[in-house]
This record gives sequence, C-alpha cells and structure tokens, in this order.
Amino acid sequence: MDREEHDRWLIAARRTVELDRRSKMSLSVAGEDTVRFRSMYPIARHALAQVGAALTLHDTGRSFEASANARVALEHALLAQWIVLTADSETLLANSIDKSHSLMLRGLEPFAQSIPADLRPLLVLPTAARVPPMDQICGRFDRSGLLYTMYRGLTGAVHLSGASVAEYVSVNGETGAIVLHPKPRSRMPPTDFEKALGWAAVLAKAALEMLLDDDSDLVEVAAIARNAGLPHDLSFDDRYPERQPQNHPQSENM
Repeated sequence: MDREEHDRWLIAARRTVELDRRSKMSLSVAGEDTVRFRSMYPIARHALAQVGAALTLHDTGRSFEASANARVALEHALLAQWIVLTADSETLLANSIDKSHSLMLRGLEPFAQSIPADLRPLLVLPTAARVPPMDQICGRFDRSGLLYTMYRGLTGAVHLSGASVAEYVSVNGETGAIVLHPKPRSRMPPTDFEKALGWAAVLAKAALEMLLDDDSDLVEVAAIARNAGLPHDLSFDDRYPERQPQNHPQSENM
C-alpha cells in the first residue's frame, strides 16, 4: 500500500471541503444552464456533506462506519457530474423521483383509508426514461470497470456482507473460540476509502462550479485534484460525449 498516495487522497478531501466552506461566490449561472444547475445542486451538496461526515468519523477512529458515508458521497458525486454532462438530465432526474414517489405511494395504498384524488395519478408507475443505474453511469466514464468495482467495494458497511460480519466476529487462532466484538475491529480504513472520499469531494465540488459564470473555485479544485492524481472533470473520460449538452466545452470541440 502506498501510504503517501492514500494520504494525498485524504488531503484532497479535506482541502476541497475547506474550499467549499469558505467560498463566498454568488451562484450566477447562464440562463440555459439554470434548470440543470438547480437539479444538480442538491445532489452535489449532499455528496460534500457526506464527505464531511465521513472525515469526522474517520478522525475519531471509526473508518469502517465512515465507509457507508463514503459510498453515499461517491454515488452522489458521480450523479452530480452525470447531470452536468448529460443533455436533458433534469428531465430524467425528475422522472426518477416521480417513479420513487409512485412506488412509495403504492406501498402505502393497502394501509390507507383513501388516497387523495390529486395523488391518485401517482399510483400508476411512470414509464418515461429515467436516470440510468450506477453501473451504467460508471461505465460511461470508465471503460475498465474499476470505478464501479470501487463503488461496489464500499457496500460492506451498507448491506449484509462478510465484511460487516468480520468486523464484529472473529475466531481465536489458537483455541478456535468465537470472539464477539462490540465495535468494528479494523485498525485501517477499508480498501479504497481514502480514494473514494477524495474523488467524491473533487467531483462534487467541480460539478457545483462547472456551470457558474465565476470559475475561480473550479481552478482551485482542479489544482487540488491534480496534486492528488484524481480526475475532477469526467467529460474528458466520457465514452459517449455526444450525450453532453451542446454548450458544454467538450461537446463544442467534437
């Protein structure tokens, strides 16, 4: 393990969060980008909030628990970049939210005395195109498959897994006795934890800045990402650049 590299990723996460906290820029966006920016904004903000939460847990020795926050951060950061780099993404995002609301209401219907008339249309599941699943988003920006593998690797603290069981149960090598642990046993952060945090931070912060008229913070994010060896703008790795909005710099150079 290259400890210096892992330290650089953590430094990137910390510096990006610090940059975001001290930023006083106005959110001035060109008219044609306004709806897309508003759609992306809460997604990117949640990614940065999760990075901050993960760093807080990590700094108190609770890195395994923090890997759940790291996974959420990476997922939202990738989604934020996808929104910026996809034409009509705000419509696909709205369709996905409508589908989620519809599923929730259908789940409640058997237990409700009645569904208000203005909500009843939500009982019909929408069929319009939606945000693609995370494996497809990762695949669009990474031909190797390693990005999605890293994302999946962080699920050990989220879903039922051998990783989560092993944190709380071990076997004594000499006696064979089962040992139960009240807290996670890991002394080191989970695999890809630092990289996921650093990458999520720079991707989310860059997404917030890409559409702004003032790009001074974007220049700083690029420098932070470069020092950590992390891409901050996925447009350069886009396998389907034709999906980008026509006014995006990469699309204009096609």
